[in-house]
Amino acid sequence: MTADDRYIISGSDDSTLKVWDIETGKLLHTLKGHSSSVTAVVLTENGRRVISSSHDKTIKLWDIESGKLIKRFVKMTV
Repeated sequence: MTADDRYIISGSDDSTLKVWDIETGKLLHTLKGHSSSVTAVVLTENGRRVISSSHDKTIKLWDIESGKLIKRFVKMTV
């Protein structure tokens, strides 16, 4: 849940995150970009962005309001 109590973010086995409006219960955004199950969802302190990780070995930074992907981080193997 965001610090302002506006949104709940969920991660799923279907490789998406969902942004829900707490007041109305409506789904606002489905964040697509992972290719495997989402394993963790963490909100930034200001509640404007969400960080997700996945079994696809990526971490992604998303904007909650727009639902857009900001940055993608990929685990590199040595």
